[in-house]
Amino acid sequence: MREQSNIRKRLKRTLDEENSLDIPSGMSKERLIELILKNQLILDANELNKLNAEDSILHKWPEYLNSLGKEQKRNLFSLITRNKEEIISKSIDAKGVKENYETDIHLPALFLSLAGFINRNLSLGIKYIGPLRSKPKSVYPLTDINNTKDIGVKGEHSAAILHINKNIRIKYPVIISDEYLHIEEQSATFSSALHQWLNYLDVVTSVTTKDQGKFGYELKVKTNSSESPQDLNHVGVGVSQVIPIVMQCLLSNKNDILIFEQPELHLHPKIQAKLCDLFIAMSLNGRQLIIETHSEYIINRLRYRIAQGVNENLNENIGIKFVTNTGSKSVFEDVQISEYGAIKNWPKDFFDQSQIEVENILLSVSKRKKSERMAKSCK
Repeated sequence: MREQSNIRKRLKRTLDEENSLDIPSGMSKERLIELILKNQLILDANELNKLNAEDSILHKWPEYLNSLGKEQKRNLFSLITRNKEEIISKSIDAKGVKENYETDIHLPALFLSLAGFINRNLSLGIKYIGPLRSKPKSVYPLTDINNTKDIGVKGEHSAAILHINKNIRIKYPVIISDEYLHIEEQSATFSSALHQWLNYLDVVTSVTTKDQGKFGYELKVKTNSSESPQDLNHVGVGVSQVIPIVMQCLLSNKNDILIFEQPELHLHPKIQAKLCDLFIAMSLNGRQLIIETHSEYIINRLRYRIAQGVNENLNENIGIKFVTNTGSKSVFEDVQISEYGAIKNWPKDFFDQSQIEVENILLSVSKRKKSERMAKSCK
């Protein structure tokens, strides 16, 4: 049945808009070939038998059908239409009942539009970087790049992508005020935007690339403590881990879905917290982010920004899921954060005990002060 379904789909893709045709879902490949031979249409017997015998050559069907002229196509489609009932698979199930089938209407323009939509939204519109980014290298070797804005799942294309795109202009969110996370959209070159965000994160002050021909691309960074650029082998591992994430954020488009696993790896707690500001800025600027993290610093910075209340929609646009393993299943639990940044329902083992104690102290102080004020007002 899978083979028949594949043939049906391949035939459907070859029909043009001028020859719309009903293709039966249960089409039998063998019966179709038999009819073509019987009616002496187009292909000779040897070539048809070859196609029928070898599954490995089935990919030639669309290539062959696309090569037909309009008259040949019309004859083939007419043959299928006239013999549609005979082409239907006569499969009988164990109970002796003929399988039901449905008739699909081939609408080429609609299918092409749908395929384009799926490709844009479920492929090009999703950017993913995994938890293990590429190790630092002096020179990043040449690799095949199909998308000049795709960093790679390990950030392996970072040097090449930066070199290719460094002078293009992009629109991106930038933090005007760190204290209250005031965000505005600006326009600048990709290289300038990258430097701006890496400076905010206190990672490096600049990043440069150089084309080393057949050897690949050189990537060097300059830090506050260095007088000249250095390759990533001579700076902290965290630098090589965070640069691909910042680059992918800046190269994304609005409505893109960005997925990052453990972006906090090898980063100082202060940088982890500021990385959360980058994610918030991207979210408020129209991107959707899915972040898998074990960092309490990222969560606490998110709570802090919610408590500030500067961006009213922030709490409505975020969701935190705490995942625990129970046997062979993963259980998802919603973590609710109030408008004041407090966690309403502490899941078991969500943070270590010290974090919970600090939270409880703050809540107890707040309740005690409120109680004392009420007591004074009653005197």
